[in-house]
Amino acid sequence: MIPALLLAFQAPEVPVDVLQEPGEEIRFETAILFPPLDRDERACLPALAEAMARATEDYPPTMVRAITDGRRLRVDALPDSLRISFGVNANAESSGIDLLSSILQRPLLRDGMKAERVKGFYAPILRAETASGVVPAEELSYLFRQIVRPERMRIAVAGPVSSDIGAKIALRFATFVPASKANPYRKRQTLSRQSPDAQTLLLTAPAIPFEASDLSSRIIAWAGVGVGKGSALFRAARERLGMSYRQEGLLVATSEGFRPTLLVATDKPDAEGLRKA
Repeated sequence: MIPALLLAFQAPEVPVDVLQEPGEEIRFETAILFPPLDRDERACLPALAEAMARATEDYPPTMVRAITDGRRLRVDALPDSLRISFGVNANAESSGIDLLSSILQRPLLRDGMKAERVKGFYAPILRAETASGVVPAEELSYLFRQIVRPERMRIAVAGPVSSDIGAKIALRFATFVPASKANPYRKRQTLSRQSPDAQTLLLTAPAIPFEASDLSSRIIAWAGVGVGKGSALFRAARERLGMSYRQEGLLVATSEGFRPTLLVATDKPDAEGLRKA
């Protein structure tokens, strides 16, 4: 019974591809496929990659450079995966395995890493501006635990390596810290007054062609529909229907022209009622 329970808590075996070839360098490559990530989490990926490439809890930057003999340790956030790459001298196989294990299980994640974060109330729908912001260590740690999982990982090693190096590497990843189910940073930042049912209601109209002869007058008319507290949108969505505290009328540039767009943050979405109003 006890051995069965122990097996249940073991991580899936990490695939390790080994290419034995002569030379003076051993290369370690790791690819980790991303799980589903939201926009804010993707914005933090460069900060996570930078932190992982800098140091680990076991090895400060000076020791990392000593193990790699001055070679660069690369951690790149690609569109679909995280890639880790470094090399060591042929006589440093054991140290290379130790460094790889430390990077993938105990990176040094501290406050101070920066990321381009999306800003704007309607960021989930429209492409908003980005603003540079520091990513807290606890959020980097959460993101790391969600991404670096054995079931999404593949390791490759090439060079004058021992015949059992694959087994040695796989053994280092026999157990993994369970991934967090909820982001503690996001939970702490959630505003208590925010309705859990809130969502954004989106209404659009046919695009106004850029070459339209009455483009200027139509833009002015649209301002009266959706811009500011005196607009028809404000009077209808906020004052008459009482369905929203935040609403905006925008002209979104598309290949067809400016598309009139109404955005209404509400926990009582009623598109038909808003159209009639």
